[in-house]
Amino acid sequence: MTPAAAPPLAGLPRELRTLLVQGGVGKQHLARCARAALEHGDGVWPGLARRLFLAAWECDPLDGALARAASCLPGEALPPALGALLEAVALGCSPPADLKYFSRLAERRDHDKLRHYLGQQRAKQPDNLFWLNHELTHLLAIADFDGACRLVAEALPASVSALAPRLLGDLALCQGDAALAIEHYRNFPTVFSGPGTAFARARAHALSGQAGRAAGVLAELAANHPWCVNATLALYDLVCPGALKSAALPGPAAVLLYTFNKAAELEVTLASLERSLQDAPGVSRIVVLDNGSTDDTPLVLSAAAGRLGADALRVVRLPVNVGAPAARNWLRREPEAASAEFIVYMDDDVDLPANWLTRLAAAQAAYPGAGVYGCKVVDQARPLLIQSADLHLEALPPAPDGQDDSRTAPAARRFEMSTLHHQVLDFGQFDYLRPCASVTGCLHMFAAAELEACGDFDLRFSPSQFDDLDHDLRLLAGGKVPVFQGCLSLPHLKRTGTVSGVGGAGYGTGFANQYKLHGKYSREEIRRMAELADRAVWDDYLAKWTALHDQPIRP
Repeated sequence: MTPAAAPPLAGLPRELRTLLVQGGVGKQHLARCARAALEHGDGVWPGLARRLFLAAWECDPLDGALARAASCLPGEALPPALGALLEAVALGCSPPADLKYFSRLAERRDHDKLRHYLGQQRAKQPDNLFWLNHELTHLLAIADFDGACRLVAEALPASVSALAPRLLGDLALCQGDAALAIEHYRNFPTVFSGPGTAFARARAHALSGQAGRAAGVLAELAANHPWCVNATLALYDLVCPGALKSAALPGPAAVLLYTFNKAAELEVTLASLERSLQDAPGVSRIVVLDNGSTDDTPLVLSAAAGRLGADALRVVRLPVNVGAPAARNWLRREPEAASAEFIVYMDDDVDLPANWLTRLAAAQAAYPGAGVYGCKVVDQARPLLIQSADLHLEALPPAPDGQDDSRTAPAARRFEMSTLHHQVLDFGQFDYLRPCASVTGCLHMFAAAELEACGDFDLRFSPSQFDDLDHDLRLLAGGKVPVFQGCLSLPHLKRTGTVSGVGGAGYGTGFANQYKLHGKYSREEIRRMAELADRAVWDDYLAKWTALHDQPIRP
């Protein structure tokens, strides 16, 4: 990368800068950033809006609305091939007037009915890209990559056939065939290459053992689309000498987990923890709290204790399920936790990679004063689906009458958490280390002193859901910023959305606890928390951008 006078985001309007420093990926997010750029119509930002709409379209190149938006905005003249492709997508995509039945099927996640319905609609309107796009998206969601490949090969209209190599490249990458993906991307006309294609190409090169080429793709992305902070952050962690890849904790860590009637998942978790201990020498003791399980959990715990020894793993057995917040608080007061310098909480349904502790230790070494350290969580059965990643906090404006501004007022929604990670397949867009507003409770590590200073997890969020987010908000309120370690990818055995979706077992609890959470803090408190996290994220980006531009980078 070449030196520049100032960071590329420094001159942007504050609202737009805040959005873009959170991330430069994801169809919905990039479209929102484009609309924010349009609101500043002073002759400069509309050109940026065009580029952002193009990037949003490139994330989903069969989306006719985004193709239309990208082609109609002012800016530099588009290359003829790109203009023709955008026009073909825009004209070929016709959403129907009534989508109620489709929306109901999607909301219920009734995959069999949804697949049948989408196939029927595409058969009726074979040239309508709307149905083709939704059928392709659904096949990706259920990991039917062979079916998706057949769909692209057999149903993609000739007018948009130029998109086939891009779509097939992504599908090859989804199937783990990096060499085939690279070949497809090589055949894709480079009329526009934004983060959607670039991260996929970089991941394909990385999986092929071509780390230098992967870094080169990210460097090119950061240079051509400097608003894509993900490229800058990922490139920094790849090539900068100062980027920590792994480390050892400066003191002992206690691993704490609680469980209830998940014997099969717990067995996977404990087996992965046991395998990782040779690479996690900082773990002093493991304590498991059994919340009165009635399945084979006691047998699983007894077998694990027998293998590891009583000095390594101890079981606390309760007669009833006290819920997640109480279990966390109970475990923190066990002697093993009291004598540790670091506390690691993990769920009972994760599959730990061998490097989990050295990655968290690297985060602690890079940001020693953070409140908590977390990681990227992916679906164990479908690892390209990201369940949780780099989370940011956005304060929402008050109601027009101003009646919901205090903590005593009815709990209207007072904030949103970012959802960029739900808008992409995991091609490395979040493989970096930086501050954020919150991390997932599936696996998170605290300095014992910081955990003690913040206090207990709030019992009002029993039996589960949002107790970890609430704790992170309290850390922010106390001036402590969480840190996200995206170079640690944690497979989670819980399937995305199966419990907390509409009609799922945890939906009612989640809705109620979310209501409590929004009522717990005033809008002013949320605003201050968001500002603290945003400032930490911005300062971190400036430091890494400067490090990349102050030295010659030779990926």
